[in-house]
Amino acid sequence: MIKKEFEDTFTVIPNTISILGDNNGELSVLGVHKATAIEKVIQHLNIDKEYTFAYGDGMNDIEMLEFVKQFIISSKQSTALCFLIWMLMIKTIIHVFSIDYG
Repeated sequence: MIKKEFEDTFTVIPNTISILGDNNGELSVLGVHKATAIEKVIQHLNIDKEYTFAYGDGMNDIEMLEFVKQFIISSKQSTALCFLIWMLMIKTIIHVFSIDYG
């Protein structure tokens, strides 16, 4: 319900506090998330992306976890988050394999 109402204007991240049920979440400006913030900071500080690290504990961390080089997730999170992180790890393994073996 909330997603349908706001998805044209905002990024809607559903159910960020599971104890509150399905009718809760977060709204952010389209295209602005934790990864865009990290990118701005490393550009400003002239830090190589190779040295980025993040800790994620919810669905609102997905873009950030995809962006950084290294990450940790909380072990008590939703199945959906764990599945997405698993997919990130597979993508990384495939990328490393393609670099090593062409």
